[in-house]
Parts: sequence; structure tokens; C-alpha cells
Amino acid sequence: TVRGEAVEIDHIQTLSFVDAIALANGDDFTGLKVWTEGDHLKKYVEDHEETFAGASVLELGSGAGLVGISLAKFLAPVGTRVTLSDYSGEVLRLLEKNVAANFKEQAPPVHSLDWAISNESELAAHSYDFVIGSALLYDAEVVPQLIATIKHFLKPTGTSYMVWVTRGKEVDAAFFEAAKSASFKITTSELQEEGEDEEQEGVHLCVLNLE
Repeated sequence: TVRGEAVEIDHIQTLSFVDAIALANGDDFTGLKVWTEGDHLKKYVEDHEETFAGASVLELGSGAGLVGISLAKFLAPVGTRVTLSDYSGEVLRLLEKNVAANFKEQAPPVHSLDWAISNESELAAHSYDFVIGSALLYDAEVVPQLIATIKHFLKPTGTSYMVWVTRGKEVDAAFFEAAKSASFKITTSELQEEGEDEEQEGVHLCVLNLE
């Protein structure tokens, strides 16, 4: 809700993960699926609306756009500016399509952002009060690039919120090691405790601030 009013999402096109893998042929199609962590990140931001009022927000790995589009609509009345980003060509095209389908005017900007060369991107000169992302921890090899990207775009007094489900303890360890090496203060909490059955995964929230 926005101050008691429902946020209407007109259309979000996605692809099933199975279909995405079948079509990938070497490209990264994980962004074509809406992951459960996105719902948790969206709810967290909505529950802390006053924290984000009037601020600039960059979402990394926006994928199909459900989180970024929802937050752009939800936070617009309090003056928050949301920017969406992703890299894979097919995912980026889908993201741009979904944004266009949900905004007749004042649509949030969408940018291509390769974490490996974030300092050379079209956004390189920008900095943000908040850098957010969900379901981004799946490959330990790209974690240093993710941390470097967060640090590059985060204002010195800014805050980053990352939400994920553990898909490999080595990936989580790489994330914390890289964040510590980049001089981030790390605060973690659980948005959802892991259940006894496999269907309820633990959902982690990590808050990063530059020391």
C-alpha cells in the first residue's frame, strides 16, 4: 500500500526457471525468474518507508523488475527516486518492457550495469543513498565484483541492503570476506527463519555501511 492505497502492478512478464535454463545457451537467464527473496526485500523496504523517503535508490540485478517497479510506485509519494539495473541482454529487454507496461509517465530509469566494469558504466558518475538487491548470491566468483559495485555506487553515508537465501556456504563466506576487505560494517538478521521442512528456507538480510 501507499499511504493506505493499493499499489497496482499492471503486468510483470517472467519466464519459468526451467524454460530459462533451456534457452540460456551460455547466457545468464536467472533474472527471468521472480525469486522469493525479492518479496522479502520489497516488504522490508515498505515496512521502513520513512527510512527511504526522499532518497535515491539503486537496485542491482533487477531481473523482471517486480521489486524495483513495486518500490518505485510505493515510494513515489514520499519523493524517493528508484533506478533499476541488470546486465544480460534478454533480461534487460524484459525489464524495460515490464517498466514500460507499468508506467505511463515518470517511469524509473533502467540501465545496463556489468558488475565487472561498473566504474566504466553509463551510471559510473552517479552515487546513491541506498543500493539494494535480492537473490544475487549464487556464484562465489562474482561476489568480489558485486561488493566492488556496491562500494562504487554507494554514497559515503549510504546503506546497502542485500537479501538472499543460502545456495552455498562458500558463496556466503566469500560475500562476508569481500565486504570486510572493502571496509564495510556488516549487520545481519533473519527475515525468515529456516523451517524444519525444505520448503521454508532461511532468508538473510545483510546491511552494509562504509566504516
